[in-house]
Amino acid sequence: MKHIKLSKIFVYFLKKRNPNFKINTNIGSFVLIEFIKNNLIGFLRFLFLKIRLKINVKGIVIIKSGIKIYGPKINLGNYTIIEENVRFQSILKDSIYIGQSCRIGFCSDIQSGLQFSDPSGIIKICDNVAIGAYSHIGGAGNVTIGSNSIIGPYFSVHSENHSFSQNKILYRLQDVSRKGIIIGENCWIGAKVTILDGVKIGNNCVIAAGSVVTKSFSNNNLLAGVPAKVLKKL
Repeated sequence: MKHIKLSKIFVYFLKKRNPNFKINTNIGSFVLIEFIKNNLIGFLRFLFLKIRLKINVKGIVIIKSGIKIYGPKINLGNYTIIEENVRFQSILKDSIYIGQSCRIGFCSDIQSGLQFSDPSGIIKICDNVAIGAYSHIGGAGNVTIGSNSIIGPYFSVHSENHSFSQNKILYRLQDVSRKGIIIGENCWIGAKVTILDGVKIGNNCVIAAGSVVTKSFSNNNLLAGVPAKVLKKL
């Protein structure tokens, strides 16, 4: 009976994120108790951060240990989960938005523009997006990730380029350009994919693991390679 009650709590929480979820009956009560305990602590951590005005959210969010928020408060959607040791960095107010029912993976780094002389960049992650562990999103030139996209670990996004055309000037002191990056809805992006500035990826695209995307692609493409190219239409 205890197992059944715990299962109902477990299913209720997960169905808020995924209405089609069904729990496997082989999962024991001990695992469910640990899940509830860990997520209760995550909920209390969310309340603490909200009181400290570090996050802006309407609803329930689970925040695991080790989170770092540098700069103004960030915006989170209902039922989003922030895994352990995630870092958010920004200078300008309202420059990081994460939608409803998202998951930001372990040890990920999300940063909008960080130059005090030229602060810019908005990062918008739409609803139902999952981003794998150890990912980096640099949003100096604006980054948008469309809803229902799933992304593997070690994902890397760079919405800014350094110039190297100015002779006799150190690279670190040369000009930068920012065009921005847009990733469409319902994309599946594999592990260790890198996306460079100026790229727009259409809806319903799949990008194979390890690809480096240097140019834009339309909807419904399977991409792979360094640099990435179309393997076939989906």
